[in-house]
Amino acid sequence: MAYEELDLAGMNIDSVRRRFSVLKASFGDGYELGARVGAAAGTHRWSLSSGCLPGDGQYGNLIDLQPRFDYYWDFFQRHVANGNAVFVVEFRGKKYHAAFIDTEISAEVFTADLFGGGVEIEQRRVFGAMYFTDGSADVSVPSVPENLTLTVLSSTSIRVAWDAATTSDPPDDSDYIVDGGTS
Repeated sequence: MAYEELDLAGMNIDSVRRRFSVLKASFGDGYELGARVGAAAGTHRWSLSSGCLPGDGQYGNLIDLQPRFDYYWDFFQRHVANGNAVFVVEFRGKKYHAAFIDTEISAEVFTADLFGGGVEIEQRRVFGAMYFTDGSADVSVPSVPENLTLTVLSSTSIRVAWDAATTSDPPDDSDYIVDGGTS
């Protein structure tokens, strides 16, 4: 599934912290046990800020034919209205799935946060997506396999072959579904 990428033109993105999921058990009298669970890379949290104000095209280039602030506000509203939909953000040359942390803020607070302290987003993981060991997402689209050949072996058997698709991070295996059946 393709996710919309936040255009960071004129935006500052700063790492706020990394979070590691820890499962803890307290046995009383100060005895505790804990273990990190989840991805070894943890998850990122970022702060987005930009020196732009509503309706003011003076703060740099337009994004999608809108002043930068209007683009960011529309992006925020659209994703929050869709259940805080996941989007893609680029950080240090890598792409990550992310979502907004505070989804119940007014245009005034969003303006103040974006212009001043920063609007916070956090890394999300999406079921079925592919990730590199550092937690960044493989958002590349595989090429279309080519040179499909079909050989009839008998009245109940065929052989299908094709050249492999290329992707930046190929899967270990694939499932092949025929007529809605199982692989």
